[in-house]
Amino acid sequence: MNKKDAKSLIVKVRPSLFMDYKDFLRTAFLFLKKEKAGYTYTMYAEDLGFSATNIISHFIQGRRPVTQKSAKIIAESLHLVGIEKKYFLRLIDYANAKDPQTQEAVFDDLYKLRSKTLEDSEESKNMKYFSNWAYPIIGEFAKLDSFKSDPEWISNNLMAPISPKEISLILEYLADVGILNYDKKTQTYQRSKMSLSTNKEAGGIDVLAYHLQMLEQSSRTLRQTKAKDRDFSAMTLTLSIDDIEKLKQLFHKFQDEIMRLENNTNKANVVYQINIQAFPFTKLPDDKGA
Repeated sequence: MNKKDAKSLIVKVRPSLFMDYKDFLRTAFLFLKKEKAGYTYTMYAEDLGFSATNIISHFIQGRRPVTQKSAKIIAESLHLVGIEKKYFLRLIDYANAKDPQTQEAVFDDLYKLRSKTLEDSEESKNMKYFSNWAYPIIGEFAKLDSFKSDPEWISNNLMAPISPKEISLILEYLADVGILNYDKKTQTYQRSKMSLSTNKEAGGIDVLAYHLQMLEQSSRTLRQTKAKDRDFSAMTLTLSIDDIEKLKQLFHKFQDEIMRLENNTNKANVVYQINIQAFPFTKLPDDKGA
C-alpha cells in the first residue's frame, strides 16, 4: 500500500481505537472497500504485504492467528510508526497470550500506549475519568444533599475501602476536570453540572478497563452487601447471532429508562452501580459477512 493511502486510512482507523486486532483489520477493510470500487480481500492481502489470497479473511474470522512476523509485515505495509505501531504489535501479543498474568501485563502496556495517543482534550479527559472506578463513584456521590466534602467522612461512607488521603487527591482531580467546583471561602467541593460518560457502542481499551474494575467491585459487593440492598441475577440461554443486536437494543432502552428514573428523582440519598453484561460462553460461528 502506498504511503498516501495508508496515511488516509490510519487517520480514520487507528489501531489504538481497538481491543481486538480482528476488529481493526475488518474496519480497515470496510473503509478501503468504501473508498475503492470493487475492492476485495485478495487485493487487501496484497496491500498488507501478502500474496493475493484470502489469508486476511482467515485472520479476521479467527481461523488463522496473526503471528508477530505477520503483524510486522502488516505494520510495515500500513506504514505504522511510533505508538500506533507499538500498540498494534502489542495487540497481537494480547490476543496470543496464553495465561492471565501475561495478558494482564500486555493490557497494562496497551493502556499506557493508548493514553499517549490522545490528542483531543475531551477524549483524554474521559479516559482519565474512567481509568479509576472511584472517580465516577465519588463524582456521583457529590450529587447527594447529604454529601460532605470531608475526605474522612467520604471514606467512612463508602462501601469500598479508600483512604482519606486517596480521597483528597480524587477530589482535587475531580475539581481540575470540572466535575466538582471548589469553594475557596468554605474550602468545600460541590457537584457541577458537568457530566462525562462512555459511549454505549465504545469498545476501546479505556472503556474495557473501566468495566473490568467494576466487575471486580461487583464481586466484592456480592459477598459484603445484604441481600435486601442488592440485586444480582443471571440468565444462561441460547440465541442466534441475529438476536444479539436486538439484545443490545433492549439493554440500551433499559439504560435510558434508568436514566429517566434518576432524572425524575428528587430525594436521591444513595449511589448505586448498575452493571449489565452479556457475553458468549460458546465460540461464535464464523462471521460469513466479514
